Amino acid sequence: MCSSDLLNRVGLTSLSLALLAFLSSPSGMFGDEGKTGETAGLEASPDLTGKWKIISMESDGEKKTGSEITMAAVRFDKSKLYLGEGEFSFVMNYKTDSSKRPHSVVLSIASSPFGADDTPHFGLVSRSGDTMKLIYAMPGESAPKEFKAPAGKRYRNMVLELVK
Repeated sequence: MCSSDLLNRVGLTSLSLALLAFLSSPSGMFGDEGKTGETAGLEASPDLTGKWKIISMESDGEKKTGSEITMAAVRFDKSKLYLGEGEFSFVMNYKTDSSKRPHSVVLSIASSPFGADDTPHFGLVSRSGDTMKLIYAMPGESAPKEFKAPAGKRYRNMVLELVK
């Protein structure tokens, strides 16, 4: 069973945090050499760096807020996203295309309780002040065009707030 199948079993919150589950090797799909296709020209987005808290999540048309969200703590550095702590933590690689608004983003699981999975998850990210919006598609789903996760689409949509 692949990591994506296992992640689907851990529920909306864990899966959403597994960003955005989606770039696992510096020499892999997003290495410095051999960039082609949809990954060419992607660069890390330093404006996402910092500690964040997920304040709302939406998947398959269902929204969760407040205490419904577990593992709400998130940290971005210039190329990685860190979710959770201890044995149930995730590390994601990410790249954005800052020439577009909102930025397009590509995520992959660098490490998780289920192992790494370099399957790309395509999405969008936007930051305005202390608020970030992040949406991504699960593998095999078309990339989202807006920050909505309607029923029938395998999208994970989040609103995050900067922790000061």
